[in-house]
Amino acid sequence: MTNQSKKKTVVYNGTTYVATTPRAVIDILEQSRRDRSNYRLVIFYGDRVSGRAWGDIVECFVGRSSGDVKIPLEIYNSRSLGGGAIFDDFIVKIVSAAGKRTLYQHTHYHTGNAIFRGKNAKYAPFNHDQPLQPLGKQVARIKIW
Repeated sequence: MTNQSKKKTVVYNGTTYVATTPRAVIDILEQSRRDRSNYRLVIFYGDRVSGRAWGDIVECFVGRSSGDVKIPLEIYNSRSLGGGAIFDDFIVKIVSAAGKRTLYQHTHYHTGNAIFRGKNAKYAPFNHDQPLQPLGKQVARIKIW
């Protein structure tokens, strides 16, 4: 039995969420799932207690898995049929991809100390207390959002 299966859950519109997920996050994910063709989100994952973003940013549509327990999924584009699970209890910020409008933000949201060294650097720390992380498309997204 995995740690994920031991978490308390709630079911909303047939989709199962972790019980600690804020209602505002659930409402946004459900609206995105219903209006999938034109409601793309940018999801920032982080520490749900402190509000610190990890630097893990996903731009996606929201879908739902099939089976007995339906969970929200990250759907790459409108033609995709499946994707990875959305860790709804670790979301610290949600932004609309089209208008870059903040739809949800943890009350203590912060990014820590983002440090990028030089144009040709291959690694840079995102937060002062985390190990080095590889740079790539993530850097461009962090600068945009």
